[in-house]
Amino acid sequence: AERQPPLRLTMMLDNADRTALGLDVADVVQGETPVEVTVQREAKGDLATKVRIDLTKAEVMIDSINWRKAPGRAATFQFDAAKGPGTGAAARIELQNVKFVGDDAAIEGWMAIGPDNKLREMAFPNFSVNVVTRLDVQGKKRLPENVWEITARGKTFDGKDVFRALFDLGQASEKFVAKDKPGLDLDAEIETVIGFSDTSLRNVKIKASKRNEKLTALNATGVLEGNKPFVAELAQTPQGRQLRAQSMDAGQTFKLVGFYPNAVGGEMKLQVDLDARCATEKSGILWTRNFAVLGDPIVSEVLQSADNAPSSTQGGPKKRVVRSQFDFDVMGVPFAIGPGNFVMNEAFIRGPLIGASWRGKVDFRSRLL
Repeated sequence: AERQPPLRLTMMLDNADRTALGLDVADVVQGETPVEVTVQREAKGDLATKVRIDLTKAEVMIDSINWRKAPGRAATFQFDAAKGPGTGAAARIELQNVKFVGDDAAIEGWMAIGPDNKLREMAFPNFSVNVVTRLDVQGKKRLPENVWEITARGKTFDGKDVFRALFDLGQASEKFVAKDKPGLDLDAEIETVIGFSDTSLRNVKIKASKRNEKLTALNATGVLEGNKPFVAELAQTPQGRQLRAQSMDAGQTFKLVGFYPNAVGGEMKLQVDLDARCATEKSGILWTRNFAVLGDPIVSEVLQSADNAPSSTQGGPKKRVVRSQFDFDVMGVPFAIGPGNFVMNEAFIRGPLIGASWRGKVDFRSRLL
């Protein structure tokens, strides 16, 4: 027996194949995946089963952090399968030495599968989906509520994909569906979250809950550069759920989430009514006070044109004044967010020298205003 070669099974599985085998992972993987299973008898007589899945042709999505691996980018998922403790309804299969390896991703740990072929527990002490992110992620599904309890701890997390999703409303992952998607209770503490324009949020603490794909609780805090606090929470109002955020440095916050890079300073308050309209559109209002716009050539051209307009009393053009900084007292932007769009309705801005009102749409996908 010790001279026998290992048994090797190879197969090509698509979405329908995996579902037929009871491996419904459509909320994570889409597309064809070559699979190789190797079974070998060890010296003690036990069977050692190793599985390697080539995900290069597939699309992979980790919805909770809006991370996506596009088809064509190399990636593999491998593990050793072993029978875990318990029998009957408590029986489970353990996936040991789990490794997900991609171009920039490296996830290592352990997983447990229940008798229903569903993931029940996981531990990833090394969780990295890019060159910046370094997390320790632990999770356990709470039964029979069907709710994942997830804890995440780490030094750094690249938050740009998450911030980008604020303007997509989940449209990028709409084809990743699950028949019975579990709820989520998240407890995360991260030393530094990296955003756009070389900005970051430090000492980040998040407690959040989701049920039926809807955010039901949120409390998030962090510190911007200069020890300026940032707070976000979910409140229940007679009209439904309302997301509220406040920052003591509006300029840094706008840069962090990739909204606008040329604002400096100021206080920001944001209110978003999550249940006010249809599922693909939310509405709210953004207030910003005592801030400046610095180094924006388009804003400078528009506002200086007004600043240098002919004087009706003098009958000729005013002396041309060139400004690189424009100070403002207040800005109010009523808005609606659709898939990739930020629509502004009757927005206004006022300062000591100039004011304006406008309406329009920002398309974040085509980067058009």
